[in-house]
Amino acid sequence: MKKVDSYLVLLLAGKGERLSSAIKEKKQFYLVEGKPLFSYSLEVFKKTELFKKYILVVAKEDIKKTQDLLIKNNLSEDVILVEGGASRNQSVCSALIRLQSIASSDDKIFIHDAARPIISEKLIFSLYERSLSLDGLTPVKRIHDSVISKDKKTYINRDNYYLVLTPQVFSFSKILMCYKNYDDSLTDDYSKMDDRFKKDILLTDDINFKVTNYSSLLLFLSFVKQKTD
Repeated sequence: MKKVDSYLVLLLAGKGERLSSAIKEKKQFYLVEGKPLFSYSLEVFKKTELFKKYILVVAKEDIKKTQDLLIKNNLSEDVILVEGGASRNQSVCSALIRLQSIASSDDKIFIHDAARPIISEKLIFSLYERSLSLDGLTPVKRIHDSVISKDKKTYINRDNYYLVLTPQVFSFSKILMCYKNYDDSLTDDYSKMDDRFKKDILLTDDINFKVTNYSSLLLFLSFVKQKTD
């Protein structure tokens, strides 16, 4: 059986305007216990020793800063920096174009938002094992809150829905095919896979929230403090 390699695409080219104005820094570079926020998930991915290369997608103006932070935190080995685009979709495209020169068609591509700094090795390995028989896979989480429509009239049945998380995992040739012609309004990568593809979800209870505002940043700070105390 052909060996299947894995590659990580870590997206940190966003501006994070909702939070950046409050902390005077792009959230992915905000220092938590002396380390940039993006490094927390990268460290865990590296600990698994599952990945051949780590593609970090960064805004052009942040490439030098990212290089310096990687070196300072001993994370630069096997990392490739790629210039991101104006949107998340364009940034993923840039990473996939770079991967064309190093990845094989069946290799597994993990695409993760750097704004989700909490990730477990257990979840990464579970996603890898499950993805081997699939074209695409996403972790999901149950919704425990009630959800109402914007017109304040309709409640949805939360039992019929899940929250979508990252990292999402794809066979390289399949996700590349999806990005040949995609709907830019779609907000994640798994949503670009239609019924031609063999895809599935993986239900998890792992902590995997996205840092989007000051309250979620405080939640992450609290999480890190508990881990270090």
